[in-house]
Amino acid sequence: MAFREKVSTFCETLKDLPGQRVRWNQYILPRQIDLLLTSEDFYKNLKKTIWKDFDAICDQDRIRSAFSEAKKRVVDKLEDLEGLAVADQLKVFDNSLRLAWIDHIESKYPVLRSVSSLQFDQLITDLQNAVEAKAAASVEILLQKAREKTYEPVAYNRLNNRVTYRDLQHQATKQRMIWPLRRLLTRFSDELFHLMPCWMASPESVSAIFPMEPLFDLVVFDEASQCFAEKGLPAIYRGRQVVIAGDDQQLQPNDLYRVRWEEEEPDEMAMEVDSLLSLAKKYLMEADLRGHYRSQSPDLIDFSNRHFYKGRLQLLPHFDKVNDSEPGIAFCKVEGLWENQRNLPEAEGVISILKCLLQKSSEKSMGVLTFNVAQQQLILDLLEATAVECQRTYLSRTLKTFRAMSAI
Repeated sequence: MAFREKVSTFCETLKDLPGQRVRWNQYILPRQIDLLLTSEDFYKNLKKTIWKDFDAICDQDRIRSAFSEAKKRVVDKLEDLEGLAVADQLKVFDNSLRLAWIDHIESKYPVLRSVSSLQFDQLITDLQNAVEAKAAASVEILLQKAREKTYEPVAYNRLNNRVTYRDLQHQATKQRMIWPLRRLLTRFSDELFHLMPCWMASPESVSAIFPMEPLFDLVVFDEASQCFAEKGLPAIYRGRQVVIAGDDQQLQPNDLYRVRWEEEEPDEMAMEVDSLLSLAKKYLMEADLRGHYRSQSPDLIDFSNRHFYKGRLQLLPHFDKVNDSEPGIAFCKVEGLWENQRNLPEAEGVISILKCLLQKSSEKSMGVLTFNVAQQQLILDLLEATAVECQRTYLSRTLKTFRAMSAI
């Protein structure tokens, strides 16, 4: 009889539970309700938390009541992720926001939807083919114009024999009494420049072989920061216009193995600079080239871009390298020991790295930079010793395999 009364009382109590859960749900989550009904410790901890954070909870309710319906739906979706950590919830929210923004932009501009389809890949392929075709056509057009310029001044005598380039051909093909190149250029400058309008030479070679007169329409200096000013000035006098290209963040020209004449106290400010680029910056207009395309990985140029170029460089990295999780540059700490201009532990570390890289991809070429000849020779010696040891190991293994097969 007592058991039936207890069961009846229990059923009477549970009859209102669904309605109570609905009311409780306005304040706490369903999972918390289940824990309250099953765990007394959770009830005590929740009670302490509510008393402690009561003001913050009230503020949260006021903020939520001011939300629009869209914001409330977002908060409800986040509450469904209660099993995740707060940081993970924020990541999910950020990703969802980005996806919603992309969907909105693609709905506004339908042409953008082609990016996520095969049509975009086809457009990229067509563009690459068009760029290659244009480059090839440009080369052909340039060559054709060069041929036209070459044959434009050609003259013939009354016997229909070509007289233009005749003497030049004789001087260039004879076997004895050969003229020096400077004399040849002085005598046949017009013919030579019709045949070869573009010349590439060092400043020293320009001074040695070309007459001191404005022969060129345009003189272009590359890597002018590496050129001494006095070496470049004679080449400038041989052109009507000049372009001086260089990077003042690179090393200045080195005169370690050269003898230079310098005044103790130069009178002119121009005499105090070393490189041609530094001299040109004081008198000519500057134009910055900010597109950096040499480094396939942004990691290789990022430090220099931030600390030397003040973030002005616009990087054009390789697509695959940008999406690669592997860093473009790595630092390996070696407990080295500097003795007799050499560092043996560091050299052994280089050999170890090379062996690992060769095991991963033996078809790739590799370069090792050292800062003196002694360290370079040490690494070369270790490389040769490693190669000999590897060859011995390979021959030993081959011989053992051969003996085992012979025994069978």
